[in-house]
Amino acid sequence: MDVRIKETITGGKIDAPPSKSYTHRAIVMGFLAEGESEIINPLSSSDTIRTLEGVKALGAEVENGKIRRGNFRIPDSIINCGGSGTTLRLLAGISCLLNGLVVFSGNEALRKRPMGDLIHALEGLGARIWSRNGFLPLATRGGLEGGKVRVDCAKSSQFLSSLLISLPLAKKDSEIHAENLKSEPYVEITVEMLKRFGIDIQKKENTYSIPAHQHYSPQRYEVSGDFSSASFFMVAGAITGKKITVGNLDFQTKQGDRRVVEILKDVGAHVEVSRDSVIVCGGNLSGSKIDCSDNPDLFPILSVLGVFAEGETVLYNAPHLHFKESDRIKNMAKELGNLGIPCEERYDGVRIRGGTVKRNVVVDSHDDHRVCMALSIAALMSENTIVKNVECVSESYPHFFEDLKKVGAVIE
Repeated sequence: MDVRIKETITGGKIDAPPSKSYTHRAIVMGFLAEGESEIINPLSSSDTIRTLEGVKALGAEVENGKIRRGNFRIPDSIINCGGSGTTLRLLAGISCLLNGLVVFSGNEALRKRPMGDLIHALEGLGARIWSRNGFLPLATRGGLEGGKVRVDCAKSSQFLSSLLISLPLAKKDSEIHAENLKSEPYVEITVEMLKRFGIDIQKKENTYSIPAHQHYSPQRYEVSGDFSSASFFMVAGAITGKKITVGNLDFQTKQGDRRVVEILKDVGAHVEVSRDSVIVCGGNLSGSKIDCSDNPDLFPILSVLGVFAEGETVLYNAPHLHFKESDRIKNMAKELGNLGIPCEERYDGVRIRGGTVKRNVVVDSHDDHRVCMALSIAALMSENTIVKNVECVSESYPHFFEDLKKVGAVIE
């Protein structure tokens, strides 16, 4: 499906959708808990639904937002993770606790996303795994016992999160040394939630110590609003000059993407912060150098921010963006070029020279939800622009275009 964005926004208020990262983890930890957990305000998206269906295949009993382990079992069929890397990586880890065959599949994009470093670490802890040279399809056959291991997290922090979630249930105490860790705030979310669900975990520098034979405790867990999703509307307010209020935000969260508020202030946007909301309205935007190592999900929308900032914007230190739902560095550089903006693609980011975007152009989402939403925000300043293949927003923000209409955008 394609959309045509005919006119820019007029301003208004939306509430940030629930956090995808917290929802994935709450589903998995609620399933592992010995008793019934209740997840309040979870995100319902195609990705989180894949995780929910995955734990149900493994024996979860789910009803009215409540989840319990039931009989942790070998699934009757293949677990299809769709396009969700988080689903695949978290469930692959816990499946290694089962003494039997668990098979995972996914869509074309997920089959291109690397699993080799996680597989290598799990095998080093006793797991038996078959894969297509480190890619889907993948099958596990149990064997996870625990022990000491190193895991290379250069391509994804989810490899470390997978180990942290599964190893408390292993037979031996474990010690994980994380190398080349990117996107560390996502690991901090994992550790925060593990402790909430009763798991003992200790960290010293880049080493995590995890006692064996632990038990997850059931929780009543409320999912907070998502700063990654909120960032699109904050940037919309900055580049259009229209007043945008984003609510349902918790500034005590471990979400690294709350950093977008400070980035907007630093580049000159008018920003007001209250207890649970942010107001953004224009400003004299100037180019900046932004380290995206811990904030890969902000990269597409920060690229758009750079388009409308005076001077040069450099986004750097994020080579792991090549391994997301799409190659975000390559695809954002390509589509900004289609909008008429000089953009130099680099291995670890982009260099952008701010300018005026073309009108009446066509850009492509590359089936990447964050690229799609970022280009849709750019299109607010490019009259009558078509964004192709927008169904992918369902992965993290199913109501994105409805919210864009709430703040005045005219979309066909």
